[in-house]
Amino acid sequence: MTDATRDEATTSEDAPVVDTPVVDTPVVNAATVGASSADPTTVDPTTVDPMTVDDTSTGTSPATDAPATDEPDIQEDAGAPSEAFPGDEAPAPTPGTFVVVEVVNVTFDLPSPNPVIHLLEQEAPFRGLDFPIGLPEAQSIALALEHEQAPRPTTHDVMVSVMAVAGCEVVAVRLTGERSGTILAELDLMGPKGHEVLDCRPSDGIAVALRLPVPAPILCEAGLLDR
Repeated sequence: MTDATRDEATTSEDAPVVDTPVVDTPVVNAATVGASSADPTTVDPTTVDPMTVDDTSTGTSPATDAPATDEPDIQEDAGAPSEAFPGDEAPAPTPGTFVVVEVVNVTFDLPSPNPVIHLLEQEAPFRGLDFPIGLPEAQSIALALEHEQAPRPTTHDVMVSVMAVAGCEVVAVRLTGERSGTILAELDLMGPKGHEVLDCRPSDGIAVALRLPVPAPILCEAGLLDR
């Protein structure tokens, strides 16, 4: 070993060892740093009541703005018409001008083969109407005028009893016109199924009307009284 080599080795071995000081780097909590460096206006939603926080970015308040809904606004229609049912609509009455008449009497004059009923207008000018009817109907009307009862119920007595049991009332008897010398009539009824108008013979309608506890009005078309 040469002298130079020996000197280099001695220098490297004898050089003092310098200890590098160890610096303790503080451990920083990321959550703590984030909270301290965050905008002070930012609010933690887990610690604040959402009903009391105003959204400054939108200018709306959750406590006052109602959420949107797709449901339609339903309002009650008080003026909606009610559903119509069969029998509720009254049939149209027979056109014409009708006047109230009363039964004066029923006569049977020979040699006429048929009795004749006499009707009289209740108000001026007190016009009259006479026309022949059948004998059984004439007897039934005469009994009703005299407020008498037959020994056995007549057909008209039974008809009045059936209508009473069925809850049917006679509104009026109308003499509506004349066809080929025959007087036409109809029976106006009000029953559980509504308003009904039935075609009938005038003598049958009159015999029924006179037997009711409160006799139904007998109406006559004005043209029949002028003939």
